[in-house]
Parts: sequence; structure tokens; C-alpha cells
Amino acid sequence: MINRKRYYYEEVKDTLEKQEPTRVQHHPIARTWAELDEGNRCLFYDAAQAIQKIIPDATCYAFGSRMLGNWNDNSDIDIRVCASEKEFAKLKAEKITVEGLPVEVAIIANPKSMIKIEA
Repeated sequence: MINRKRYYYEEVKDTLEKQEPTRVQHHPIARTWAELDEGNRCLFYDAAQAIQKIIPDATCYAFGSRMLGNWNDNSDIDIRVCASEKEFAKLKAEKITVEGLPVEVAIIANPKSMIKIEA
């Protein structure tokens, strides 16, 4: 007879061990630019400035773990960009970093779920 509890534990244990460790919640989810902590505002602002050197009229939106408040020191800087496909391809060809952290850009899909990066 199979011990179902033990069998289930062994099956789930492998999955749990492969999962990413629980992230620390540094601040509540930011829903506005003002709700982001100063350090992340600076990172997003600097990243947006680097993007706007390549695409001057680009509108940039913050998203990802830094906006959600559960980032770690090595988390990338996630930015969505309003741009044409051609401009976006040019932007992706550049490897933008801010303070040694990679800037991960994505073309915009739904700006309502993101925070516009302000000066």
C-alpha cells in the first residue's frame, strides 16, 4: 500500500526546491511616480534619459519588480516604451545599463498598468 501523504510530499518537494526564494517586499506596490522610493525613481529616470538619447520623443513607463516593491539588488530596470517597431528595434540593439544594472525594454501594450516616468 502506498503512503499517499509521503508520495505527495516527495512529488511536491522537488518542485518547491526549484522555486525562487521568497522575495523581500521593500515597499508597497507603487501606483504613482511619487509612491516609488527615491532610489528607484533615480534608476528609472536615468534609464528613461538613456532611452530618450536614442529615441528623443519616447514616452517611458516603469513596471516590474522595482515598481512592485519586491526587487533585489541585481534586479534589472524594466521599462515599457511607446515607440514604433523600427525605433524599438533600434533601441533593442543598444545595450543600456544604469549603475551597472541592465535596462530591460519592452514595447508598450497597456500603459494603464504602468507608471509614467516623470522628471
